[in-house]
Amino acid sequence: MCNFTHIKLGPFPKNDDWIFIYKLYEKIIKYFPNFRSMAYWYFYPKSFEMVNKSVFYKLIGVVIFGRVIPTGGILFRRFTGFKMSRYTLRNISFAAAREFFLRACAVETAHIIVFIFMDLVIALSFILGKTQLAIWGSIANLFVNIYPILLQRYTRLRIFKLLVKRINHP
Repeated sequence: MCNFTHIKLGPFPKNDDWIFIYKLYEKIIKYFPNFRSMAYWYFYPKSFEMVNKSVFYKLIGVVIFGRVIPTGGILFRRFTGFKMSRYTLRNISFAAAREFFLRACAVETAHIIVFIFMDLVIALSFILGKTQLAIWGSIANLFVNIYPILLQRYTRLRIFKLLVKRINHP
């Protein structure tokens, strides 16, 4: 296995829809230097994710979710003809894979922020006795944030394998 620090958290892709997330990373790193090592730990694929060709993600339905997600799943793109070039690996190079990896980190970060906000709203709903709202909020959070987070982890795992191959065999 390679040393993950070769896949740096920056410099970030230019002209990207997620530039606000990259700027957030830079600000956090400036004031909290340990954030970089925490980010490496979080974004680095875990051993259970890498076992048996990502069987974990297949078992919980993330691969199917990635095919049908209305914001750019495979079936959506086939039906509409939309290419989503910014969210597609542009070529098989280290630079393109690294950029794609960072973009997946940024998308996941955005979903984590919304996930935390929605969890607070769900908790407040339970506290106020609005259990039906909390239940519907939890279901929405599953499809709006949890599955997209898992999908980004799965995507990053696939890209990570390309990056490791390049680092180990330049």
